Amino acid sequence: MENKVRMDIGRWALRRYFSRKTGDVLIFFFFMCVTFLLPVRAVCAEYQYPVCPYFLPHLFSYLYFETGFFAAVIYFFSDIPFMNEWEANRVMKLGRKRWALVHIGEIIISGYLLMLSFFVLTFLPLVGVMEIENDWGNLLYTLSAKGDFRVAFDVSYKILQQYTPVSAVSFCLILGGAVISLIGLLMFMVSLLLSRTAAIIMATVVTGLPIFAENLANMNNQSWLWYISPVSWLRLDYIEWDFGRGLPDMQYIALALVGMTLVCSAIIVIKAVHVNFQWNSEEV
Repeated sequence: MENKVRMDIGRWALRRYFSRKTGDVLIFFFFMCVTFLLPVRAVCAEYQYPVCPYFLPHLFSYLYFETGFFAAVIYFFSDIPFMNEWEANRVMKLGRKRWALVHIGEIIISGYLLMLSFFVLTFLPLVGVMEIENDWGNLLYTLSAKGDFRVAFDVSYKILQQYTPVSAVSFCLILGGAVISLIGLLMFMVSLLLSRTAAIIMATVVTGLPIFAENLANMNNQSWLWYISPVSWLRLDYIEWDFGRGLPDMQYIALALVGMTLVCSAIIVIKAVHVNFQWNSEEV
């Protein structure tokens, strides 16, 4: 039974990943990468330096890039709670509990696949000028110190100092996949409890929390909102390591993500067993 569930999870996750909706999201991600990273090529030409291609953590430290990214994530999961008519056959075949568990696994796997795909896309605008090493390189230190009007986002000096490129990207991929998955699970949970519209509204609020958190910190020097804003936890320059600013540390973030994922999954399974499914004929 467990092997069958794992096979179903993998098959459904791949089906979601190779869907038209994923193609739409990846096209949007590609244009985001071109918009934000193509100007780096001009900077490389000016300084005559190759560039370290690991811009992923620096992009997620830019508030408005992060907001646009997670808007696409909401679209990616907009078919939740999987009430298409052809899902009725799956529920009859698998049973409600197993159907819910398979979709939970599908959401988690597809979240990590989406994050990994975006990481690969960040390399494309830099082909020909990048140098792959576990070192940030002169160009990123120069951009961190001086900036450049052509580059819309800041290269975080704190990230350069506290992380190697490999460790920064690894943290970003792990946290990013977890947060994307959590957004999907939250939408699944709320859609079963209330409605799909409520799930999309909730996900939009969660995506917008970093804006309120930053404004609250700037106006009143209050950091409490960072503790309930999972999207903010992708900003590596805001993760607390020296306990000097009252921001969430990595241990808190890891426990919070695991805890929220487990709570959402438990509620989804319990609700799926008792909910009155209302199927529709919508194509995804």
